[in-house]
Amino acid sequence: MSKTDAHIITAEAGDVISVELEIEKGRVDIVIGAEGDEPIYFGNDVDSGKSELPVSAAGQYKLTVEARGTAGEIAVQRLPNAAEE
Repeated sequence: MSKTDAHIITAEAGDVISVELEIEKGRVDIVIGAEGDEPIYFGNDVDSGKSELPVSAAGQYKLTVEARGTAGEIAVQRLPNAAEE
């Protein structure tokens, strides 16, 4: 797969954005951040692995993935703030 894709995640303060990568081959670049703010995640040529990113401010977070010659899977999900449940 070679393409760039973007998705919006709406999150509340205290939520966690979970990113799980299973990269078999190729190059994947990922950026996650709110418009106008520094990214909460930035990775060039990322490897397989899992990251949990705490959200400090409510808002819409844009996930941008650029894949070149890639095979594998990317799973991103918002985990609600456990203190509010």
